[in-house]
This record gives sequence, structure tokens and C-alpha cells, in this order.
Amino acid sequence: MNNPNKHIRKYFFDALNGTSIPVFDSRQATEGSNLCYLILDQNNQREDETKCNIATTQNLAIEVIQRVQRFGNAGSRVALDDATESLYLAFDNITLTDYQITQKSISDNSVITYDTNEILNRNIVTLTFKLN
Repeated sequence: MNNPNKHIRKYFFDALNGTSIPVFDSRQATEGSNLCYLILDQNNQREDETKCNIATTQNLAIEVIQRVQRFGNAGSRVALDDATESLYLAFDNITLTDYQITQKSISDNSVITYDTNEILNRNIVTLTFKLN
């Protein structure tokens, strides 16, 4: 089995780029983006299922970030929730050429960070799946 990492990142980059929200791989633009996706981290663990079949368990962390002003009406987190829902939908519909997905799970963690002039509402979503 070839290393599927680049295929997985490309799938999510392309699937999420279909939305109007910018997608960044490992780095985030700091200016001009009030809502974005950031592909944070990826790891895999190879497993010998049988002597003829090798599987990998993949973990991919994608952060959904919403920037709002700290002062005045900071608005709601509805846009953040909608962007997270789009990520769930992309994960539900994932297909990878040359790989069969046998198990999938998803978890997320909401974090709010207060900076001097802005508030960062973030959902860190961890996608876990097994490939054969």
C-alpha cells in the first residue's frame, strides 16, 4: 500500500474548496479571512491485517476558525457551525481512488480564544478512518 496522506489531504482540500470558505494546508493566512479551514495534522498507523492485506488507520485534524471583533456585537457562531457541518458532509462522502474505507468516526472540540482585538471561535475536528 502506498502512503495515502497526500490523497487524503487533496480530497479534503478539494471538497472544502467547493464551499466559499478558504482552505489552508498546515498554515493559515492571518489577514482578510474571517472564516477558514486549516488542515492541521495527519498521522497514520500501519497494521498487518493478514499477510496479504495491509491496512492503515488515519487520523486527520482539521480546524474550522471564525474570527470576530472582540468589542461590540461579536455576532454568533452559526457560520462556524455551518462550516463544520460542511466538513462533516465531506467526510460522509469521502471516496479515495485505490483505497477502500472500512471504518469512520468523527469527533470535535470547540475552543474559544480571546485576543486583544478579536475572538477566535474554533472547532477542531478529528477524522479517523481505516483504509485497506
